[in-house]
Amino acid sequence: MIRYSLAKKLEDGNMAPGLSLKFMRDGVQSANMFALISLTGVKSDEFFSGDFTNNLPYPNMGLAEKLLFKKFTQASNCPLMLGINELALYDFSGNKYDDPKFPFQLIFRPQIKIGSCDYKEQTLTDLFTNTSLEGLTTIKVYA
Repeated sequence: MIRYSLAKKLEDGNMAPGLSLKFMRDGVQSANMFALISLTGVKSDEFFSGDFTNNLPYPNMGLAEKLLFKKFTQASNCPLMLGINELALYDFSGNKYDDPKFPFQLIFRPQIKIGSCDYKEQTLTDLFTNTSLEGLTTIKVYA
């Protein structure tokens, strides 16, 4: 399953597009991950304005981002990196891999643009529902 959402409230034309992935597996916990374009967001009204990744570049940060970054460092010395080894521990049938292999980074490169819109007036659900994506490659994944 994939979920597209904003990681923070839209403010002054700045949004933080994100995606979450959930891989269901039989008899074991699902594998989950998320990816963002940027921790600080982007100045764009295009949701697919850049590459989503699990390892973010170090941003220029304002006060809000510095506080968020500090909170992230409570859990990890590498707060802008999301490890994805959990995705490789089991197959879809719940069988454990003895020697799992996984990439350091995943990059999700959008292949579509959904056009300019006013996100204050239209939810992302409405936007994707009203935008025909049938038959289109929406994202290419690089490892």
